Amino acid sequence: MAATVLQASARRSRRRSRWPAVAAPLAVVVALGVAGRLVSERIPSLRIERLVGASVTFGGPVPKLAWPARGEAAVEIEGVGSLGTSGPSKPAPIASVAKVMTAYLTLLITPCLRAVTGSP
Repeated sequence: MAATVLQASARRSRRRSRWPAVAAPLAVVVALGVAGRLVSERIPSLRIERLVGASVTFGGPVPKLAWPARGEAAVEIEGVGSLGTSGPSKPAPIASVAKVMTAYLTLLITPCLRAVTGSP
């Protein structure tokens, strides 16, 4: 009785071991077929159609923008141009701000380790 159980188990394991031998070549054939189809397929030509005119005009008065009381501001729309500016247009140094932000981001990404022993 034990011998027949072992023989049946051996037959099942042999059947299971055949699946990879059948499935692998089948997968390769399918992959080659898909790749061949993609390579041989003709790519359709690109057609570009303008749906809106080159320029669009909106009716009504020019918008009145609420400019800040202090500082400076500017509004510009690409393709349209400037809608206006407010305040003095004087250059301001930003190098110090850039250095502080660089240091902040560096420490945020790679924080310094605290000293475990010793006095400050």
